[in-house]
Amino acid sequence: MKGKEVMEIIGDLASQQWGLVTSAQAKSNGVDLPSLRRLEKRGVFVRIRHGVYSSATTPLSPELELKAQWLALRPELMAADRTGDPALAAEAVVSHTTAAEMWGIGDLWPDGIHFTVRNRRRSRHSDVRFHLAKLINADWTFHPQTELPVTTVSRTLADLAQADHEVDHLLGLIADAGSKSLLDEQDLLDALAGHEDALGVAQGDRTGLRNLLRDYFPRVPGHLTNPRSC
Repeated sequence: MKGKEVMEIIGDLASQQWGLVTSAQAKSNGVDLPSLRRLEKRGVFVRIRHGVYSSATTPLSPELELKAQWLALRPELMAADRTGDPALAAEAVVSHTTAAEMWGIGDLWPDGIHFTVRNRRRSRHSDVRFHLAKLINADWTFHPQTELPVTTVSRTLADLAQADHEVDHLLGLIADAGSKSLLDEQDLLDALAGHEDALGVAQGDRTGLRNLLRDYFPRVPGHLTNPRSC
């Protein structure tokens, strides 16, 4: 295959998924690894993760690194194939501190790239963390900017609470999410059911947790709380 044809194929693939392409995607379209590496040597593409290449014109960023790692989890599939199928998308969902960063809440210290996955897996990258869980549809969504599957804000907070993050940090996250209208109080109460003690109240004390969250979710004048939800 001639160099111009290789460039056209790789360029077309990359244009469909944030300027990124995997070696597996290239191979399935007739481009072998030596050809891809020649493009890398010429400075046309840059390898940013094992088996994942970025167009040299695509600005490098933590978000691009995250997308590259997400692609690397199923390198044979195009991004659109995974995001277009909820079952495939739910196989690996951005979560925990990475999800909090994506939502723009809190100021947590970066501790790698976190995914919640349905099946056990390992990564050759030391900065990738996997959490085993079967998320239901209400636990995740597609992030409006990055287009990646990500845990909802309420599920993200519940995950961080179960990961023993400090109360002050969790309350800071809740405050940020509340001020940005990213979070519904009832959704958070439901997500934290059984883990109320993570925020300093007795386990199972939904009324105590609701009282604690009152400042973050102020009552609308005239609104009456349904006592059954406490």
